[in-house]
Amino acid sequence: AAGERYDIMVNTKTDQTGLAFKIRVFGYTDQSNHGAGSLCTIAWLKYPHQYINYTYVTDHACTGFELTPPQRTLNPVPNNYAAWKNRIQYPNWKNPSKPGDIFIADLREPKSKSKSTITNLANTQYIEFDG
Repeated sequence: AAGERYDIMVNTKTDQTGLAFKIRVFGYTDQSNHGAGSLCTIAWLKYPHQYINYTYVTDHACTGFELTPPQRTLNPVPNNYAAWKNRIQYPNWKNPSKPGDIFIADLREPKSKSKSTITNLANTQYIEFDG
C-alpha cells in the first residue's frame, strides 16, 4: 500500500513539567461532507520531566476534536478540482488566518540540503538519504 510521511518541525519549549502535551489529529472519511465519518487519534509530545496519561482514550464520536473555522487540511484527497483551484498556495499559507487546503505541490522544504554525487562504487554500498 502507498504511504506518505511528513516530518513536521515546530519550535518548542525547552523545559516543561507536568502532563505531556496532547496533539489531537482529526479528519473525515468524506471530505466533501464534514461531519460524516469522523476519524481521530492523539499523539503525545513529552519532555523529559513530563508524564503521559495512559488512561486517556478517544471515544467513537471524537468528542473534543471538532474543527472550528478557520481550518486547514494538509494533503486532502485530490478528488475535487474546484478545491485544487482554490487551494492555499505558497507563500499565502504562511498567513495563519487564511483557511483552506494545502496540497503536496505547495509544500516547501525549510532549507536546501547539500547534494553529493556518487561515482565508481566497487562493492555494496549503503546510502542514507536525508530529507
